[in-house]
Amino acid sequence: MADCTLCRNLQPDKFDVHDVDGAKKIRIDIPRRSLITSADAGCETCLIIYNAWTALATGLTLHKHYVRVDFVSAGAPLQISGKGSYKGAAPWTVGEIYTLPNGEANKTWPEIGTSPHFPPDLLTSKAMKLPKEWLKDCVENHAECQARHESQLPTRIISIDPESGKPRLCIPAQSTKGRYVTLSHCWGNFSPLKTEMATLQARMNGITIPEMPKTFQHAIRVTQLLGFQYLWIDSLCIIQDSKEDWDLESSRMQEVYENATLNIAADFARDSTEGLWTGKRLLSSSQAVWNSKNGDCVYARSAYNDLDTSGLSHVPFQSTGSEYVLNTRAWVLQERLLSSRILHFAEHEMAWECNSCCRCECKISPRKSTAKSYLSIFEDPTLSTDRKLDAWYELIRRYSTLKLTYESDKLPALAGLASKAAKSLHKTYCAGLWKEDLPYGLLWVIRDSRRSTRLRTRVPSWSWASIQGKPYQTRHLFPSSGWSTVRATFESRIMEIYTDYGGGSVYGSLQLGIINIRGKKAPVTFDTEHRVVMETSESTLKTEGDKVRPDVNDWSEFHECDLSLFLLFICDEISTEFGERRFYAMALILRPGEIRSRRSPRTFCYKRIGVYQYWRQENNSIFLNRFQEEEICLI
Repeated sequence: MADCTLCRNLQPDKFDVHDVDGAKKIRIDIPRRSLITSADAGCETCLIIYNAWTALATGLTLHKHYVRVDFVSAGAPLQISGKGSYKGAAPWTVGEIYTLPNGEANKTWPEIGTSPHFPPDLLTSKAMKLPKEWLKDCVENHAECQARHESQLPTRIISIDPESGKPRLCIPAQSTKGRYVTLSHCWGNFSPLKTEMATLQARMNGITIPEMPKTFQHAIRVTQLLGFQYLWIDSLCIIQDSKEDWDLESSRMQEVYENATLNIAADFARDSTEGLWTGKRLLSSSQAVWNSKNGDCVYARSAYNDLDTSGLSHVPFQSTGSEYVLNTRAWVLQERLLSSRILHFAEHEMAWECNSCCRCECKISPRKSTAKSYLSIFEDPTLSTDRKLDAWYELIRRYSTLKLTYESDKLPALAGLASKAAKSLHKTYCAGLWKEDLPYGLLWVIRDSRRSTRLRTRVPSWSWASIQGKPYQTRHLFPSSGWSTVRATFESRIMEIYTDYGGGSVYGSLQLGIINIRGKKAPVTFDTEHRVVMETSESTLKTEGDKVRPDVNDWSEFHECDLSLFLLFICDEISTEFGERRFYAMALILRPGEIRSRRSPRTFCYKRIGVYQYWRQENNSIFLNRFQEEEICLI
C-alpha cells in the first residue's frame, strides 16, 4: 500500500500525541478538500475516511470543515468527527469506523480496530451475549460485587418454566435458595398488571404472556436468555390491595435487591406498556465504506460521546443532559444503589452497572460508577461518623428531588437505604433523622422554598420528609469562611422521642412522631417584609440582617397565630484576618400544634414552619434576654 502523506495510512507511530481532556490521544485533523483530493488520487485509506464522513455527516458543507480522526485505544474502532474551519469551533462526534473481528478487512486495516455489529433486536441470544459476558466477568472477578451464586428467594417470585416459558407466581418454601433477577420500571399513568387478593390464586396458577404489558414480557424474555428461572416484579410479587402485605414486603426491599443476582432497569420507558426497548436501535445501523475482494468490509456507524445524566449510556449531542423517566422516580434510587449489578436498557444502547464499574455497548473500556459512591462511603470502616452523616444528608438532597406517585411513600421508598445506613452509623433512625444526632439533625433548611410544599402525610414537621423540597443540613453553613469558632453550644436538649410506626418497620410509614425538647423559647411576630419582631413590655426589637428560611413557599403558615422562636444553637466567631467577633444563632420557627404532649398534658405542642438565622457584631444579650426556658413538644 502506497504511503499517503495526508493520512499516513493511519499508522499511529507517524502522528504526534496530543493532550485531550487530560488524556493522551493520537488525533488527526484533515481538511475536507485535501481529503477529497487524496481519495480521488487513489488513497484507499482517505477514501474510507471520506466515505464514512459522507455516509454519517449528511447535510454538512463540504469545503468548510475538517475531518477529525481519533485513536481511542488499541484495538478500538476509530472515532470520526467534524471540526469547523473557524478558530475555536468545537468538534462534534459523528461516528466510528471499524472492521469485524477475525475478518479479512481487519487483516488489511489492523489500525482501524474491530467491533461486532450491534444486534438490531435485543430480545435474542445474540444480543444477550455481551450482557452474559459482563455478568460472568463481574461474578468471577469483582470482589466488591458480592458474587453470591444463590440466596434466599423473596416471599413471592415469578417462576418461568424452562420448557414452555410460561410464567407463574410462586411462594417458595422458607429455606429455598436460588438465583433471581429483579425489574426496575416506572408505573407512570398506566397501572401495570398487579396481584391483588382476588387474583392471587390465578397468578399462582399461571400468567399468560399476552396479558402482560410489554415491559414485563421483555423482562421475562431477557431473564430466560440470561439463563435465569426467577424474576421479581413489585406489582406482581406484592399484594397491592393488602396494606399489611405491602408494609411488610416494602420493608424487605433491601434484602430483595441486595440478594438478587441482577437487576433489569427499564430506563427510558414511561410506563410498563413501552417495553425495554423501542424496536429502533440507532447504533445497529452500520454502512459498508470499503469492500474487500472476498466481500469483507470496513464499516461506519453513528456513535455518541455524550452521556445521559445517569452517566451510564451514550446519547446524541442534542440529547445531552436528558434524563430517563426511571431515574426521576424516588423508589428507583434505592433499587439502583442496593442492586449489586444492573443491566440498563436505555434509549440507544444497553449499559452495565455494578459496584465495581459501569460499561456500555458502544465503549470497550469500563468506567467507574458515580452512583455507587454513597454506598461505598457507608461500607468504608475507615471513614468517620461525621463523613458518613454528610453522605447521608447528601443522599437525602438527591432523593428529595425525585418523584413519588403517593406522598405517603416518602419514607418507605427510602427504607432500604436507611436500614443500610443505620448499620453503618450505629445510630437509631427517626423519620429520616438520627436520634443520636439530635438536636443537630433538626437544623435542616429548605433551599429555594419557593418550590417547596408541605406534604399531607403523618410525617412530623420536624423531619425533612414532611416537605416536598430539597433539604440542606446546616453543618454545611458554618463555620463561615474567614472566621474561626470561639464557642459553639446547643442551647436545647432532647428529653424524649416517641415514634409510632403502627406495628410496621421503623424505616417505613410513620403514624406519629413526637420530640419533647427543653430549651429557650421566645414569642415573635413577622412584619410585612418577613422580618422578626420581638416585643417585651420594655422594648421592641426588630432584627436586621437576619434570615428567615420558611419550610414552604406558603407564608400563610406565618399568619394569624402565635409564633415562637426556639433557640437550638449559638456560636461566637472571630475573624481570622481582622480579629472582629460576631454572634451567630439558629432557632426553629414554631406555630401551635393541635395535640397535647404524651409526656405531660401541660406541655404545649408545636409544629415547625421554618428556621431563623441571626448574627450580629455587637452585644447579643439584648437578643438572648428575650428567651425563657421551657419544655415543648415538637410534632
